[in-house]
Amino acid sequence: APGQVVRQSHRQQHVGRLKRGGGAGGVLFVVRETLYWSEPEEHDPAPRPYRRHVVRLLVITVLAVGAGFRFWRIGDVPYGIEQDEIAWTVAAASVSYDHIIADFTTFFTAAKQASYLPVSSFQERIFFDLFGMSIESARLEVAFFGTVAVALFYFLVRQLTNGPAALIATFFLAISTLHISAARLANVESHTLFWVVVSYLLFWLAVRNRSLLLFFGTGISAVLGLWTYDTYYMTPAVIAAALAGFAVIDFRRWRFHALSAGAFLLPIALIAEDQFTYLDIRGGEPGFRLLRAFRESLEGPIWEQAWDWLTYFGENITDLLENLFVEQTQADFLLVRPDGPLVLGAVLPLAALGLLVVLRRPQRREHLFVLLWIALQLLLVPMMLGTTVARVVLPGILALFVLAGIGGSLALRHVTARASSGQGVVVAGTTLLLGILLIGVGTQMYFSEVQDPNDRVKQRAWVDLVAAQRDTSAYILMPGSTDLDGYLYRKRTHVAFVVGKPPDLRAATDRFGFVLFEDLLTELRSYAFGREVAEPLLLLMERKVLDEQEGATDAVVAVRRCYSTESVHSGPYWQVIEITGESLQRPRCRT
Repeated sequence: APGQVVRQSHRQQHVGRLKRGGGAGGVLFVVRETLYWSEPEEHDPAPRPYRRHVVRLLVITVLAVGAGFRFWRIGDVPYGIEQDEIAWTVAAASVSYDHIIADFTTFFTAAKQASYLPVSSFQERIFFDLFGMSIESARLEVAFFGTVAVALFYFLVRQLTNGPAALIATFFLAISTLHISAARLANVESHTLFWVVVSYLLFWLAVRNRSLLLFFGTGISAVLGLWTYDTYYMTPAVIAAALAGFAVIDFRRWRFHALSAGAFLLPIALIAEDQFTYLDIRGGEPGFRLLRAFRESLEGPIWEQAWDWLTYFGENITDLLENLFVEQTQADFLLVRPDGPLVLGAVLPLAALGLLVVLRRPQRREHLFVLLWIALQLLLVPMMLGTTVARVVLPGILALFVLAGIGGSLALRHVTARASSGQGVVVAGTTLLLGILLIGVGTQMYFSEVQDPNDRVKQRAWVDLVAAQRDTSAYILMPGSTDLDGYLYRKRTHVAFVVGKPPDLRAATDRFGFVLFEDLLTELRSYAFGREVAEPLLLLMERKVLDEQEGATDAVVAVRRCYSTESVHSGPYWQVIEITGESLQRPRCRT
């Protein structure tokens, strides 16, 4: 229209003056372009055939890079095993198979986990059945669902904005060291992000198609997420808040909004009582206990209490921003180095640009949803609870990637506008591929720098030594110098896990035993008594015990005096000594 031509002419003249204004003009130019920016149409009226192929190639490349980072040497990088990693893996095995002894305890028993968090156990059982029961199988499972989450995230952002923004946001998730870390460790927290993305994707499919059935499906996915782990809890809150916001924006269709909310909340309401019971069993999250203690400590006039609250919230937000973009202070995923930020630095300026775009039209449903996602899942929880650990903020960090995708899409649009359409796509694609190459090299160096703490390396070495005896007939005896109610005794289920094989795991409990050092000779005689042909026996002991504790040294000396022994493994942490069946039958001494 003539009026539009005149406005565009004035805008071009104004933009030219801003560009000539130097640095300040450049900043104003970016802000003005953001205010004028509108998202491109979903369908290009005259798409170039090769352009579609380039976009598909870029998407496949990004997903391949994400999968490579999550599966590369997953069995030995990191080499060690976190206490939570093997604890939750054993818990998943014990609730999946009836033949694992159920004496495992962590925050709550494995039986309670089966009742309140069955989804992660079910997911791991699929991989146990396919690949055998091992820590590698558990890691393969979280890497698989983590990679699927990256792919689904692309389609989610595609629903919220345009293709370039979805590609950029997915690229940041694919190379996110935080999510790579989560998807390489078999912790229960690692399962959550998959269900967060699934629920948000189903929700937006329901919004786009105005389907009550899809809203109900979103509610079912929320139930599955709630049955996975409690870091999922804010996801239904974001969806419910978005539904309320949509109803306010489009109040004329309030009946449909009410039915949509009912379809979504119905499955959640059916399990709400069990979730409250689960939280009661957990004794409340540490963050909630901290908040309660802070609230109870407030004294004095109302204005002083208000100042204390503002100070408390301000410090928590400051800590969050520091962890996100400056330096991480609370780490719970091994590959995330404590001296680095949780989010890649390039995300910050693009996310800030994307935030300007979103704030320009906050009444738009997609933009309102992103703002609620940021406010509730990334800001509110750390602000209230004072925790910035990676597993808590990971679902909210995805919203930062969405904003970075929107901001990057704006920048990419200007790149392509200043070149021919074909050149712009080639330049953008080449830049992205070069970035992937550089980040790939950097990530490989990053993996090489991962140093496992000694306690995790020690535990992994112990697991590998025991697992190596799965296909042998040797009996494994583990002497200890502490009371059996201590460390070794608590590892009985872990030994059953690494020695046993599905479906007959009960037999694994007959393959190993624990004994105090002072009872070691008596135990060896009892093992051989009544056996016509005794199987070989392996003694698995700590190296430091052999060298530092006098009682342990005396016991080992006595064993070597009475039996023919051979050292079959001598590592930095563990010593494995084999006693043949013949020697067990004919010891050289009687006492």
